[in-house]
Amino acid sequence: MGLDWVWAKAENETAFINSFKMKFSIIIGVIHMLLGSFLKGMNAIHFKKYLDLFFEAIPQFIFMLITFGYMSICIVIKWVTIWDLKEPVSIISIFINFTSIEIPLYSTKSV
Repeated sequence: MGLDWVWAKAENETAFINSFKMKFSIIIGVIHMLLGSFLKGMNAIHFKKYLDLFFEAIPQFIFMLITFGYMSICIVIKWVTIWDLKEPVSIISIFINFTSIEIPLYSTKSV
């Protein structure tokens, strides 16, 4: 996966590339951890340790998917949304105010 060569000549090259690398590494890390939880579940099934499967592997997988999977989806949505007409929403503020989001990341209404 590459970046457009025009970013090398832009004023905000370093800020953009560092932000992109950070968000992309978060997505790769989440995929890696979900794969680890999935393999833990497969090992529990193989060794017939169903207690480990139901009380460790499945809850870990669900928790990872709900929190960090949601964050990865928010990153991708923020990447593919055109932000010409409105101010982009901070993903960090979405997770700090997880229960009381004032400005949604994806919405049909314009703010």
